[in-house]
Amino acid sequence: MTETDKPAWPTLADGSTDWEAVFEDPQSGLIPLITQAQTAPALRECAIVVVRQLHTRKKDPDVVAGFVAQLEEMVPDNLPAGALPKVAGAIAGVLRQIKEDRIRRA
Repeated sequence: MTETDKPAWPTLADGSTDWEAVFEDPQSGLIPLITQAQTAPALRECAIVVVRQLHTRKKDPDVVAGFVAQLEEMVPDNLPAGALPKVAGAIAGVLRQIKEDRIRRA
């Protein structure tokens, strides 16, 4: 899947996207995936890919640009290794806010 392809998210019985599984599934969820990153650049780049996959509508480029700018500031290349879990947790918190918004809209 390229970054511009629309992802095939898991669905519920009614055909709507199962946002809980998309974000939280221990095997394939976005949050468990991101929190496995072992370096600051890997964490930042994984988070950017996720943000781009979540925001694919024509009106979303500004939203994506805002997230990317925040991620670049939050996760510099020289982030101390000891800070990585805390920053990953903060990113997971942001993703959970996006998840709750998606669930509310669905």
